[in-house]
Amino acid sequence: MYETATGGSSEQSTVPLEQIFGDDPVRILIGKADKLDRAKKQLKLEGIAAPLQYDKLVVAVELLPTISASLALQKTPTA
Repeated sequence: MYETATGGSSEQSTVPLEQIFGDDPVRILIGKADKLDRAKKQLKLEGIAAPLQYDKLVVAVELLPTISASLALQKTPTA
């Protein structure tokens, strides 16, 4: 969305997570969460049998445009 707003390309407006974290001990996982146990600090991802242990958890949600949002941007014809 940022690319669209600025008229640039994704290469101009994104930075790989690996570059942001550098040598920090961060593990990046992309997947769909099945279960979160905050007391045990465990996250179960779809397709992975064992729950993952974590110290700190960052959850990022990807938002995809919907057809209704796209239609709302179109001008309605006048009679």
